[in-house]
Amino acid sequence: MTHPPSTLLRPYRHGNYYCKSNPDLKPETAVGYSASIEQWLFNQQVMFNLGYFRTDVKDMVIREDTGITYDSLELKEYKNVEEAWTQGVEFMCRAYTDEGFSASLSYTYTDSENKETGKELTYTPKHVLSILPAYELEKYGLGTSANISYIGKQYKDSDNTDEIDAHTVVDAKIYKNLSDRAKLSFEADNIFDSDKGDEGNFRTGRTFAVKLDVSF
Repeated sequence: MTHPPSTLLRPYRHGNYYCKSNPDLKPETAVGYSASIEQWLFNQQVMFNLGYFRTDVKDMVIREDTGITYDSLELKEYKNVEEAWTQGVEFMCRAYTDEGFSASLSYTYTDSENKETGKELTYTPKHVLSILPAYELEKYGLGTSANISYIGKQYKDSDNTDEIDAHTVVDAKIYKNLSDRAKLSFEADNIFDSDKGDEGNFRTGRTFAVKLDVSF
């Protein structure tokens, strides 16, 4: 399902923007439908998946730009849309080889509408395309992967007059498995500083990180 679920933190958290409180905000309720078909080919090395989804929402919680800045950051507000829907199709293909290479491609087309205005919902791009190539040298516990995502045009306001341009975001990482329970990695996110508005990431620039993951 491509419509992001509501969480307790979503109306309050902030990263590269602030959120204005809304005491009149109501909880949203939704009914969703989805169906998909999946097929594996070439000795389970290639997988195709095609799906359809639709969600009808009452009192949908949306994020909207107020046009005001606070401490040099945009001030946004969560508000309710009395009735809205999203629907679309999703396609995914994954491929694996015995040599350690793998790749996946996914595409989502999303149509959305605020029933009050007939306009598109805010921060809901019609087109999202992602390519994820990866390679692992299992013998040495070394691996690398990348995530290349194209996000189509989307709107910041309910009137659909303030746009976020389509953009492509590139992330990459290399890692070393130190043991069955520990992994050391170097990760570079938003490499070209091109992220223009991903609600789930709040990225304001390039990020480089060294991580040590240990499981117990």
